[in-house]
Amino acid sequence: MKDFAHYMKENLPDVKVKQLGHYWISHVPEFLSEFKTMTNFSDESIEASHAVSKKYEARIKTRDEEERLEFMMRCNRKDTYLFDNITCKSNDNCD
Repeated sequence: MKDFAHYMKENLPDVKVKQLGHYWISHVPEFLSEFKTMTNFSDESIEASHAVSKKYEARIKTRDEEERLEFMMRCNRKDTYLFDNITCKSNDNCD
């Protein structure tokens, strides 16, 4: 625990070590044992979406911000529809 506190103070001085340490040591194991995942509560899914967004942004030719956002929303809606109706129907783990 001392090594963890020292590392946090040196590398992330703005983060309160006691609160973060308490969270990771006390609550994360309990959460993981109950729900078997932390994916929905981590930044991983948000970070993964950047690659998808960049793919669509490369296809956008207009500088009009409203048109750009509408295009992104249409693409995301299509992706969500395909995932929900094709991927999840053939995969029992999509609940």
